[in-house]
Amino acid sequence: MLAMFMLWLHAIVVVAAADGISAEVVSVTADGTLTSQGPTQKLSTDVVAPAIRQEARTVRRNHQSASVGSLDAEALVRKDDAVDTGGIADSVPQAARNADDATSSVAMPASLLVREAAPSSFVAAPAGTTKNLFIPAMHRCNDSLKQEFLKMYPGQASRTEKQNNLQTLLRSIHDVNAELGMPTILAHGTVLGFYRNCDVIPTDGDADTAVFGHWLQGKRSVENLAAAYAAHNITLQSGMCPNGPLYTGCELRAVHHNKAYCDLFVYAVDSACDEAPCSYFESLYSGGRVAPTFHKDASGKVRFEQADFLDRTFWIPTPTLDYLKLNYGNNWENPKGGVYKAVDFKHDTTSVPDIHGAQMPPPEYVKSLEQVGRMREQQLLTATPAQ
Repeated sequence: MLAMFMLWLHAIVVVAAADGISAEVVSVTADGTLTSQGPTQKLSTDVVAPAIRQEARTVRRNHQSASVGSLDAEALVRKDDAVDTGGIADSVPQAARNADDATSSVAMPASLLVREAAPSSFVAAPAGTTKNLFIPAMHRCNDSLKQEFLKMYPGQASRTEKQNNLQTLLRSIHDVNAELGMPTILAHGTVLGFYRNCDVIPTDGDADTAVFGHWLQGKRSVENLAAAYAAHNITLQSGMCPNGPLYTGCELRAVHHNKAYCDLFVYAVDSACDEAPCSYFESLYSGGRVAPTFHKDASGKVRFEQADFLDRTFWIPTPTLDYLKLNYGNNWENPKGGVYKAVDFKHDTTSVPDIHGAQMPPPEYVKSLEQVGRMREQQLLTATPAQ
């Protein structure tokens, strides 16, 4: 808790380079504000290596974790002897049940989750990409809150074959994406299930994930992704992506041999966004068929944080409650609530190049953030301390 009494925590994020190490100061204030402390600097490896060993000794002494990930190397130098507060469980703020919900007068928590704060310092997004869009905080299920929810809605406690099949599919999608160096973002009903049920919703007809279109290039092209999915008994359908993932109006679908399917929504960037939160949209074609125009399905202004779900690390849009209210209305926690509330049915949109998509951080960077926290703590605790 030492860091809680400090106004600033500082770290220098380092990445290996041919002529030394590029370093950028990244700070987190006591209230959680993320700031960059200036332009990239160059440090000699002779300076950095002893500092890492010194950090390992500091971490051992305080029994705390210091967490930073990098695309090419993992290292961290502190400007003071502070320790991170990452890993401390903070409850997600609980909202009162909507007053105009006539289906129940029993108060219910807004979420079944607890949120572990992000490390006090972590690697910054690559230069030229959106800052602070992916934050390595972790959301986990609170089982006692889950049991309260199931008492209120016992029908949600049932286990169905479809639910089990969707879980299998989500795990497979995550694992294939990870093999290709790409994170998996949960969307729509799957976010609702995680947030409200700590599970896939028993009555859900499909799963929902999302991806940025500019991630689907090179080894992660739609063709290569389809081949990788096929090796796991999954067929990737791209008929709803007529102009490719670098254009708006693209949606993919993964169908497992067990008949479960998952929509892979391709996020298009609504406008230039140098620092999160940012706005995105997906496509909804009337009648479920490709047409010259589609309707925008808005995400609202979001950033993304990690979710411990199905024994894997996914990402979810945050503030999650705002995202769910946008998609399902203020009565979102009622399993009988409506859908498509974030879709703009009044306007038709034509597919155009996603001109701001290249500004999104690359998938390798996002995956690197998943290597922080307990894993980094263990690396430091087993490192050789400075003599």
